[in-house]
Amino acid sequence: MNKQSRYTLLPPHGRTNTPTRKPTMKQFRAAALFTVILTLLLPVMAMAQDSIIFEGKFYSSLQRTVVLPYSGTIVELLVTSGQTVNEGDIILSYELDTEAFPKIQQILNPIPVIDLNLQITTIQEKLTLLRRDYQEANQLAQEHLASPNEVTRIGQQIGSLDRQLALYQRKLDLLEQDYAEQQAMLVELFGEEILQEPTPEIVSLRSPINGQVLTINPGVRVNAEVGSGLAAVNVGVMDPLLLRAQLYESEVSRLSLGDTAEVTVDSLPGQTFEAVLTRINWSPVTLDLNQPSYYAIELTTDNPDLVLKEGYKAQVTFTLAQ
Repeated sequence: MNKQSRYTLLPPHGRTNTPTRKPTMKQFRAAALFTVILTLLLPVMAMAQDSIIFEGKFYSSLQRTVVLPYSGTIVELLVTSGQTVNEGDIILSYELDTEAFPKIQQILNPIPVIDLNLQITTIQEKLTLLRRDYQEANQLAQEHLASPNEVTRIGQQIGSLDRQLALYQRKLDLLEQDYAEQQAMLVELFGEEILQEPTPEIVSLRSPINGQVLTINPGVRVNAEVGSGLAAVNVGVMDPLLLRAQLYESEVSRLSLGDTAEVTVDSLPGQTFEAVLTRINWSPVTLDLNQPSYYAIELTTDNPDLVLKEGYKAQVTFTLAQ
């Protein structure tokens, strides 16, 4: 009996006799469906590659806080949060504490300015007399009726007083500028009536800008006693709004001032807003070598209907040109 060979002979060229399977109809349909899906996704994928999407938050474009400069008692509160106000509109009125009156008078009639003006007047009068004496002494010295040393002495006195006068005048200019700013602040807060004599017991605080009332201090209520320095009301401009965010360096490098973006807000479903890139910082948030570089940016968004509020979180999409 022949021994069975340990080797299995293969057909020529390594082919097997296994029959080739043809694709089934199910496989054809799956391949066709994959092709359709890929065709639909390619434009979306391309669009995603040419877009920059990030989140930001809305901020008022300008804010001013109305601070109570003196302690007192609230008499009337004339605004509510969200109310539109114009510059100069009365926000609240309150009765001043007695300690406020001398402080106001110190600003309206500053004693340091009055004293310095008197000193300057005294120096000017002395200079007038010394200059007359100088002319007389100089004339006598030319006629050999007076010593030249006397002329020199009077001249030195005049020079010393001139320097003192110039120093006092500089001090006066600085003082007047300082008190003028304080007086302007009082008029801005209380109006022209604060300049009346005597100082009115009840004064009105006014809005410093056109805008909307953003916040009112919880302690500001009728008959409430309030201390000096209290931030009573915050007024801000809500149209336009600023949208602030931070972008990675590779994203910032693809944007330019004036680029427009589409903005959506989860709190306002179905609404879309347009924003314009108006600021790109040239220095990152941190320069730490071990930290990634993110740059602060600002966009400006029109808000004529005041539907957007400060603090709303938004999704921003920049679609870049191919």
